[in-house]
Amino acid sequence: MRKEALGIICALAVVLFIASCMPVAKYYVCADGKQVVDATQCPTVYPPQGEENVPPTTTPTGAETPPETPTGEVIPESVLNTFINTSKVTTLKYFYFESPDNNLADVYYASRDKMKRNLTSKTRFTAADLYDTVYLDLKAKTAVGYCERQTKEVCPDKNKMYAADFNKYYIKTPFDWIAEMKWANTTTRSKQIENQFPALEVNFEINSQIGSLFMYSNKGIPLEIMFNGKTYAYRSLEIDVVGMDYFAHKVVS
Repeated sequence: MRKEALGIICALAVVLFIASCMPVAKYYVCADGKQVVDATQCPTVYPPQGEENVPPTTTPTGAETPPETPTGEVIPESVLNTFINTSKVTTLKYFYFESPDNNLADVYYASRDKMKRNLTSKTRFTAADLYDTVYLDLKAKTAVGYCERQTKEVCPDKNKMYAADFNKYYIKTPFDWIAEMKWANTTTRSKQIENQFPALEVNFEINSQIGSLFMYSNKGIPLEIMFNGKTYAYRSLEIDVVGMDYFAHKVVS
């Protein structure tokens, strides 16, 4: 019995001696709390979003955002076919207004290069300028006045010509709007104007600005234009009701 106890004691001593000779293992505590033998075994921990500079997201070369509307394009054939009827129109007669002034007093006659404006406001008459009608040459940008619609007492000489300010009496005609368009396209909207003109909506571009209008669909004549924050309208439209030659000689070129 004594020999067995002595053997156990000797075995324990040997184990303790061997353990004392072995190196003690070292452990590393990673940033996430994990213990590893080699520090290189720690998982990569990224800093929370916003704590370091993140390079801005860049758009790949050539991946540009397309413009909202095509710029510089010609009027597409679908719209051109509608406007083409305008080429068959030689003269127009209408009342005109632009917001915020809704005055429809003056009467206009217009071709592509001439305009006649019947004035109704008596405040335009002075002792030096006794005219009630203005004739404009739209190409030469000149204007002259005549007193021809009042009584003989008011207009003693209806053939006397007065100098008039072109910029004061000129207003853009329906022909002018079409000529200035660089791009146009019809929408799905339509309406009746003055209960007699079926009108289609058209979006268009002039001078890199986008606008919309309603045109008389049978003739391709713009009747109501919304552009640059204003509304322009032509009312009581009459087509080819009077020739323009009868007053062309009165316009100074």
